Amino acid sequence: MTRVRIIDKHLFSLLRMILLAMAVMMAVGVYGQEIKVKKLEGKLNGMSSRDLLIMGNVYKRTNKLDSAMLCFFELMNRYELSNGKLKGEDLVNSVGAILNIGQTYLYQFYDYEKAYAYLLRAKEIAEKKHLKNVLCYIYLSLANLNHMRNSVMQMDYDSKQDIPAYKEAYHLAVQNNEWGPAVTIFTNMLSVAIDTNGLRLVKDEIINFSQYQIPDTIEALPFCRDYRQVALAFLKGDYEKALAYLDNCTRHLITLSDLRNRSNHKCIVYYTRFFLLKTMNRDEEAVRELEAYRDMAESEKNQEGLIDAYRLLLLYYREKGLTEKAEHYELLYFRSKDSLVNQGKLENVDRVGFMMDLHKKSEEVKELVHQRKIHHIIITSVAIIALIILSVLLMISYNYKKTQMKNRLLYKKNLELLAIEEERKSKNEQIQKEKEHENAQRNTIHKKYRSSPMDEEVKDGLLQRLFDVMESDKSVYEDGFTIDKLAALAETNANYVSQVINEKKGCNFNAFLNEYRIKEACRRMHNQKEYGQLTIEGIGQSVGFKSRANFASVFKTFTGLTPSAYLKMAREKDCKNKEKATIKNDTE
Repeated sequence: MTRVRIIDKHLFSLLRMILLAMAVMMAVGVYGQEIKVKKLEGKLNGMSSRDLLIMGNVYKRTNKLDSAMLCFFELMNRYELSNGKLKGEDLVNSVGAILNIGQTYLYQFYDYEKAYAYLLRAKEIAEKKHLKNVLCYIYLSLANLNHMRNSVMQMDYDSKQDIPAYKEAYHLAVQNNEWGPAVTIFTNMLSVAIDTNGLRLVKDEIINFSQYQIPDTIEALPFCRDYRQVALAFLKGDYEKALAYLDNCTRHLITLSDLRNRSNHKCIVYYTRFFLLKTMNRDEEAVRELEAYRDMAESEKNQEGLIDAYRLLLLYYREKGLTEKAEHYELLYFRSKDSLVNQGKLENVDRVGFMMDLHKKSEEVKELVHQRKIHHIIITSVAIIALIILSVLLMISYNYKKTQMKNRLLYKKNLELLAIEEERKSKNEQIQKEKEHENAQRNTIHKKYRSSPMDEEVKDGLLQRLFDVMESDKSVYEDGFTIDKLAALAETNANYVSQVINEKKGCNFNAFLNEYRIKEACRRMHNQKEYGQLTIEGIGQSVGFKSRANFASVFKTFTGLTPSAYLKMAREKDCKNKEKATIKNDTE
């Protein structure tokens, strides 16, 4: 054991030396980076606003978002430093840069808050300076932002509310002969109207569209014209004809050169065909179309489209009363939505320092420049390459220990939560007698509102009864415990129980039940004396889970650890407690 400790001591000493060497390298890299950034900043300062905007858009199209944002922020800073005195092309380009910043936050970073802030800033300047040709692009982005944010965040959101914003943007684009955005806005507006059965709200726009002399150079124009025919046929109730025109739209997709634009138009085709087939009561074909929509969005990594496909499948199966399938897609919908939101948050975290530097100095992204500088240093020195290889091997060991430490922290956190829960249960038992008197009064209130909608006081009372049942009745850990049984124990009905759990706890019955079952599973893992002979599967079954896989999935969701990792730590703690007890007894 002593020899192993000596080896570990030398190993970590070597690791510290390596990390020190890497720190020196990073310092050298940062110094070199600052020189490069200053040179790049001087280069940008000497460029015209037109060249800067072109360069930013080129970076944006090639997905070099950090470099693109650098160009756009440089243009925005020029406007701010001029105190709003820019004119002519410089003014238009600066507002266009702010618009591009908002669009990047919207479509690439999924940060709706920042996207909204920059789009509003662009809108404020454009309206103040009467830049109507830029305003139509801004209105389109704002309409898309509102539609994306609400449709992603709210499952039952009525998108019909977004139609006025699209109409405003469309009419502004037409008035200023901005046919590119006009075609895009018109297509998006029709898709939202079809989605919400709101075509009559845009009937005049549909009819008058054909009178405009739109240049054939607009790439999406053929698709837009056939999609208009789909809307006209839909309005007249000629659904077969609408399907035929939709097939024409599908053939036009290949002409769209922009991959994101093509993906969005594919989404429009899929869910429009779904609504047509559903309206025609061709349910099997409609479902197949939704599944194809889902597969397409998944293969093309179109996250908004994938969330929308899950949402439509969920609402469809819920409407048909197919609860199991509805719950499956409800889970996928919420997971995908959370993934999209978390991705936006992670993007923001990764770029906090970068964005602060952009606001202050319009510097290039430090992380990317830093990585390039490190690579350059590594290439010029064979000795450093060997050192990095060794560092990687040692970092693997370090990361493993770091993971173990993280697991222990999660385990400790769960222990603290269990302790808090036990303390709360103890207090609840002490005041149980006092609550018996209140129960009679609560029952009177419950009867009063049995035949009418519950008010907040009744909901709070029912929620407390649910807590009492979940904490005191062991039947909640039995297989087959349902919401009806919980309602019976709480002396109410399942609808009220479901309503209170949804509104007060922000989850469904299954999540509410699983939380108590996982807490009990953790307690039983710590109680080695009584439950030490049980396997993980046995512990899961003892608290109501039918399968080990389901138990493991739910357990990790609530604790951050797998059941096996948690049980291992519980047993280690039990062994340590026994050793301490033995040592104490021997001492005495």
